[in-house]
Amino acid sequence: MTISDSDPDSFTLAQARAVLSNNGLPFSQRHFLRHIRDGNTAIVKTYLKAGMCPNAKVEGETALAAAANVKSGEIVEILIQNGAVPGGIVEGLSLHRSKKDVWEIVSSLGGIFTFISSLTIAGIGAYFTHSYNSAQITVAKQQAERDAQSKDYQNRIAEMQTVEKLIPHLIKDDSSKKAALIAIGELASPKVGRALAVAYANEGGIEALSYWASTGTKSNVGPPAVAALTEIAKTEAKSDAKPAREALTAILEKSRSSMIVIASSSDQTYKICNGIIVNGKLGLIAAPSFCIPKGGAKDTTIEFHDGSVWPAERISTGKNGLISILQTAKKNTQELPLSDKKFAKNDVALLLTRNLLTNSPSILVGKVTDTGVMPFIDARSSDFTRTIAAHGYRIQLENGKTNAFGTGGSPYFDSEGKAVCMEFQGYEQIAECIAVKEILLAANAAFVGGPAM
Repeated sequence: MTISDSDPDSFTLAQARAVLSNNGLPFSQRHFLRHIRDGNTAIVKTYLKAGMCPNAKVEGETALAAAANVKSGEIVEILIQNGAVPGGIVEGLSLHRSKKDVWEIVSSLGGIFTFISSLTIAGIGAYFTHSYNSAQITVAKQQAERDAQSKDYQNRIAEMQTVEKLIPHLIKDDSSKKAALIAIGELASPKVGRALAVAYANEGGIEALSYWASTGTKSNVGPPAVAALTEIAKTEAKSDAKPAREALTAILEKSRSSMIVIASSSDQTYKICNGIIVNGKLGLIAAPSFCIPKGGAKDTTIEFHDGSVWPAERISTGKNGLISILQTAKKNTQELPLSDKKFAKNDVALLLTRNLLTNSPSILVGKVTDTGVMPFIDARSSDFTRTIAAHGYRIQLENGKTNAFGTGGSPYFDSEGKAVCMEFQGYEQIAECIAVKEILLAANAAFVGGPAM
């Protein structure tokens, strides 16, 4: 039986398979799509009756797309009636055609599609519209990048011209140097101004950096200036004149109002160590637990920056026993700015402290040598041999200096002027400080989970 002499619509699956076999037509998707492209409607129907999937695909081209490519509306309709997914037409139409040709093909077949198929055509239109819009966005983005590069180039030329005009002032007196550097920072760029200030690291350069550090509220102005001053301060360790150190001390002075001194209430001349205000609204203060007198709250007083002395109302020691949180009736005090960042190895750390023997404030420069979880001495152990692991840092202090008396409880600041850790213990030239994370955990647990003293 030949296919041309029969009615494929009347075939059963077995009859259709037999007819294909008798006519030497392999039951394969590749041969199925070949007859679709040739427009052999009867053979296509026979393949479908024999069980061929109407969504058959060869090398990315679906059966529906193959029919659409040759503009065979009749076969397109047959395929859809047999369950072909209308969306499949998109997959193969654009293989070797422009978008304009594809849209013309789809439009020419529009009358064949049912309501669902019409939605597919609308989807195809949206797809090509999206593609066009995406291309336009890409072009606009590339143009914006070129414009930004051109603007950056022009800015660099302006920077060079500004620096060139102001260079003569950099070799004059310190007042002229400061004015020139600030002008460069404002008119050219803060980065160029800082680099030149470090290169001219004398009074004029340091005053310019101090100006930026004190007035720069943006993250790309203030913190980098503090970092530059810190780098200069490291070179002053063996020098008598320490203008960068003095500048840093002045910049961090505003944080000194957030520092307190813990003393014994029985003898207020006996000052034990420093501490920091962590919650001014509630009057919460953090200090190393070994700073607390044996009598606890009843034997502890707190001296604030304004010189006033207040008794400790309650003291709570954190769960690990390293940090104590003290509470006083003095409320609404200035909190110490705490950093949400961590020190990395070799970072520069600034210690703001007070020598309790001489009652003199000072700032020390150190380098971070170790970070992570480390052992701290448990002050509750009778012989001070037991240790507790906590997050912290080891810091090598400048010029081989050992800790001054009472510096425990003093904060170490990063280049942004925020406290990263609090000094807990020190020996020889190494200071060990507890991370802000541990301090906050102790403060959050204060008077809730910690044992009151």
